[in-house]
Amino acid sequence: MSSHLPHPPSVEVRLDINRARIGAYRAMRVFQACRAFAHSINPACHIEAIYEDYERTGWRFAMPNRIAALRLRTFHERVMQAPWP
Repeated sequence: MSSHLPHPPSVEVRLDINRARIGAYRAMRVFQACRAFAHSINPACHIEAIYEDYERTGWRFAMPNRIAALRLRTFHERVMQAPWP
């Protein structure tokens, strides 16, 4: 018998936040904005880095449902399209 509770079902959202493509400062700010938005939707949101060839190329967010996942993807698109100083 297992002593821990099973994880609730979630929808995985993969966001492309690559420092090599958009620069270190902008990647940091985009991740911070997306993390804050995800935690405003679901305070228990699980976030995991995606690595390819030892380089972080994005982030995986576990959202509670499809609507929350869509909201996060839309927010990420808006942040990526915003002009940066």
